[in-house]
Amino acid sequence: MDDFQCDMLEMLFHFPLEEMDRDAFLATISELGVDINTDDAGNVRAAIFLGSREQPPKQHAHLRVRLGKKKGTLELIYFGIPIKVKNEKLPYVEDCAQWLGQFFKSDTMKAHTHVTYTFDKSFSPVIVLPFPLFTSEKTLAGSLVSGLSILLPKEDPPETAIIQTSGDETHVSLGTTLEVNLKDFDLFAELKRLSVSLIHSLVKKQETDGEQGGADEHGE
Repeated sequence: MDDFQCDMLEMLFHFPLEEMDRDAFLATISELGVDINTDDAGNVRAAIFLGSREQPPKQHAHLRVRLGKKKGTLELIYFGIPIKVKNEKLPYVEDCAQWLGQFFKSDTMKAHTHVTYTFDKSFSPVIVLPFPLFTSEKTLAGSLVSGLSILLPKEDPPETAIIQTSGDETHVSLGTTLEVNLKDFDLFAELKRLSVSLIHSLVKKQETDGEQGGADEHGE
């Protein structure tokens, strides 16, 4: 995830319970030592923390599952920072989506997806930020707009983008709804697709003095 300056990718799934092999899933995570909490109404909750196979690990994932009587919610979040996971019997980050996919009947599921990025001072937003806030409100006089929320064309997801500057950093957040095939999901392929299709249209790499000098020499 570091290669894409990505901090987090979150996928939230809502599904009818008949789409999931509930008993098999609960039996499997129980055997793996995951704590399963059941309330008086029979609703089940479980939280799983997944480490990376890479050495040293560069990312981890959180999996939160809520299963009611008729509907279920699955939240799979990838983070671009490492943690030490004590339960080594659990699937790795690299395999967790495919592992989850075996418990669902449908090949694809609709996921509300949220992705965040942080770019250092070697990048800059294509939109000039910050800029003065023009308002008649006296209490806001002298304020600066440090970020924008953008509604993108609906025919080409993502649907929304938020871009903001803070000190030497530029933060970008994307939101969309995707049809996800968990059995074939590839985190890095998805990040590459987003990077090529949109991220590079929101931020740009700053030219260094060496690059500018080189351009002048070639120009001569």
